[in-house]
Amino acid sequence: MGTDIYNKSSELDSIHEGLQKIVIEKGWKDLSDIQKAAIPVILNNKDCIVEAPTAGGKTEAVFFPVLTRSSKDKKSSVQILYLAPLRALLNDIELRAESYAEACSLHCFKWHGDVGQNDKIEEFKNPSQLLLTTPESLEAIMLRKAGWNKFFDGLEVIIIDEAHNFASSDRGSHLITLLERLETAIDKQPQRIAISATIGNPEEMLNWLAGRKRKIGQRVKVIAKVEKQKEFKISFFNEDNETEDNTASSALNRYFLNLYKSLPNKKSIIFGGSRTYTEKLASAINRMNTHSGTRNPVRVRTHHSAVSKFYREEAESLIKMKSSFGSGLEAIISTSTLELGIDVGELDQVIQAGALSSSSSFLQRVGRTGRRPNKPQVFEGLCLREDDLILLTAVVSLGLKGISDKINFPTKAYHIMAHQIICLSLQNNGITVQKAWDILSAAYCYSNITFEKFKTLIDYMIEREYLRNVDELLIVGRVCEKNFLGANWRKLFAVFDSSFMYDVWSEKKHIGTLDASFVEALDIPFFFVLGGIEWEA
Repeated sequence: MGTDIYNKSSELDSIHEGLQKIVIEKGWKDLSDIQKAAIPVILNNKDCIVEAPTAGGKTEAVFFPVLTRSSKDKKSSVQILYLAPLRALLNDIELRAESYAEACSLHCFKWHGDVGQNDKIEEFKNPSQLLLTTPESLEAIMLRKAGWNKFFDGLEVIIIDEAHNFASSDRGSHLITLLERLETAIDKQPQRIAISATIGNPEEMLNWLAGRKRKIGQRVKVIAKVEKQKEFKISFFNEDNETEDNTASSALNRYFLNLYKSLPNKKSIIFGGSRTYTEKLASAINRMNTHSGTRNPVRVRTHHSAVSKFYREEAESLIKMKSSFGSGLEAIISTSTLELGIDVGELDQVIQAGALSSSSSFLQRVGRTGRRPNKPQVFEGLCLREDDLILLTAVVSLGLKGISDKINFPTKAYHIMAHQIICLSLQNNGITVQKAWDILSAAYCYSNITFEKFKTLIDYMIEREYLRNVDELLIVGRVCEKNFLGANWRKLFAVFDSSFMYDVWSEKKHIGTLDASFVEALDIPFFFVLGGIEWEA
């Protein structure tokens, strides 16, 4: 078949032949606009942020050029480092990344806590050119793997996916500091690429990405040529208008009934505000299935961090299936986990149960619908409280105007700086104050911390025995040795702390986790809902 049928562009010509073949096999007429815009910038080795809505082809816009370039000079070390905020996102992207890498005669490896140690040992001996991981796993490599700098010796590019999700958080400060430590250790400056949803202050994200030692990169964004048709509505279940005696109960019943009736014969994501609330919604829908006596119940599952990997991935697969003969799902009820780029196929609608405080999140969520030609973006918000109604109305109004939130980028992240001083002292078997400052001060998250304040922090950590100063070298002190070394060394890998959780198992299958405070307040036997399924303990 002649490639001229595919309106072959110069950008398509510039990528590896194996990737061109994939484009043709997928039936794409050409590359997307964001791919055409990003590929030449990335091939020219420029730092950049690639901004586009959900399903805009951002991943391919970055993977295609970096794999093409690495294939021309294949090395026996990691050449492309891809960092994502969730293990689930790594799991979701793994098959695509492997197929793209293989098309360029390169290898890909996924490295996170669920991957077996034997596989990691083999990978460390024979590195793949493309490494998919999280900031916490990268920290673990840098602290626990002797000779890790050789593992990254040929590093050419660092990709930060879902950068908007990282940037304003402690994990973002941790991540951007890790990059400074990594680049210092290998004595080179790999290209940095951030993949992001549309944000309100992209110039500051470019500063965050660059830090103090690099030139400011380039923003890559395209404006949609055709405005999608939109079908948005917000439903308010106002108790004040009730005529029945139990107004609160009636409003809640109408709220759940409206949700239930909107689901048959459609594919939906319902976003709830918390893990508890998603399970409450699933339980309500399952009860309505029972009371209705229907032969075709509305099938739903939940998707959040307390649901096990098996059940999350099963839900992601089931939602893609046609809902017939008792298979498939009508809806997944999710926290923000499905706001990110995990593939759940074509959706008919997105439902927001309760308030949403971010126009960027709204645009990400609604962007999961209307992907097919001539299909509208469909969104419904359901509110029980007046303050939720006001907030959601404001967010949707901003989204309709294409206005995204501004991200608050930390510039005085003292607590992350303290954590990273400890990690630097362990990584280097001791480090001077000046050397630690030279590395850390390059990161944007410390840009409003002076050297004098940095020394004050060091003095405080020495006084509290987190550090010791031995022959002008900072090494870990008694408190750090007690809290973080030995059996507790894993605590250093992350800058967030999880509450104590109970693992839930059924017939040797991991279901998920329950918060300890929830479990310990109950008497056995008890029933609970997890993953949208009712269980008995």
